[in-house]
Amino acid sequence: MKFVKYLSLCLALLIVLGAGWYIYLGSQMPVLDAQERARLQNENHAHRFAELSEGTVHYRLEGDTTAPTVVLVHGFSTPSLVWDAYIAPLTKAGFQVLAFDNFGRGLSDRPEGPYTAERTDTLLTELLTKLDLTDPVHLVGYSMGGPITATFATRHPDQVASLTLIAPAGIPTPPSTLEKVLSTPVLGEAVMRFVGLNTLRTVSAQTALPGPDPKSFSEQFERQSRYSGYGRALLSTARHYPVRDTRAQYKAIGETDLPVLTLWGEEDATCDPATAVEMKALLPQMQLITWPNQVHAITYAAPHLIQEALLPFLAAQKPTTPVLTENQASLAPERLWPSGAGGKPKSKTARMQERPCKCHADDQTEVPQSPL
Repeated sequence: MKFVKYLSLCLALLIVLGAGWYIYLGSQMPVLDAQERARLQNENHAHRFAELSEGTVHYRLEGDTTAPTVVLVHGFSTPSLVWDAYIAPLTKAGFQVLAFDNFGRGLSDRPEGPYTAERTDTLLTELLTKLDLTDPVHLVGYSMGGPITATFATRHPDQVASLTLIAPAGIPTPPSTLEKVLSTPVLGEAVMRFVGLNTLRTVSAQTALPGPDPKSFSEQFERQSRYSGYGRALLSTARHYPVRDTRAQYKAIGETDLPVLTLWGEEDATCDPATAVEMKALLPQMQLITWPNQVHAITYAAPHLIQEALLPFLAAQKPTTPVLTENQASLAPERLWPSGAGGKPKSKTARMQERPCKCHADDQTEVPQSPL
């Protein structure tokens, strides 16, 4: 009995010492404040900042302000720098492009409190309002960005024109050992502080090597990960964001006619491409394109592949407006949205209503054929 008490006391002491050391190390990391952000902008390491209800958000908005907007949503640990290679091609193709750092990542604030689906949804909603982006947007979500964009699409159907999922999370698979460790209080903090951050930097640098500018990618990742609160935000997200199961949201979208494109590397060891089978069942309108020998980092390691699939998909969603003479225009009835299947009226709000048919499920092609 005395041995058990002694062992328990030692463990408690170790936990206290570990927590104290964790807090001390965190206090030695630089803080993102207004002065630091001004310095980053002066040195061309930052774009623009918006003040939202929970803090400052770093974002990039480029392109024709009258063009349809594409919103690029990054994943769990790597911020909006994963989209650097996409800005020019998308704007050249006639889109306005918005990319932003989620709270806790990149150069955005690291607010206290749990990192939940509600927090991220509020961020995206407020950012679109702040930037006066009132027309429906084309959402593109990578990895954890899949659940983020799917959640937004189900909660705000009037604001979404299409959905693209790249190596998406959201279909449950057995948790890895690392996920189990990070979800454990104190142990997760210790691993993140002493091992996790350095591992993330190393992995990000290695996976970026095939990309167009691995040096810039690694420098940007290194910079954002050094600011206080990054590791804390990742731990909180792992514990509070339902990133592993977004089936309900996918199913709700599958009961609408929202265009969906899913892109995947067949060697993805982070988000198993085999789950595309279940995702296709939930999203019958989904177009699926996969590539052999591509891993989870496909978004920034092989952006040319993603762009070759993404740009035609987005172009197909652009509304076509016929040129009418003055007399024709005066006689033409006002019609903002095309009719749905079978001549049924199709409106923004109708998108999220259940429909008994799966009339869009069979007219999609999968290029190339997936081995799944």
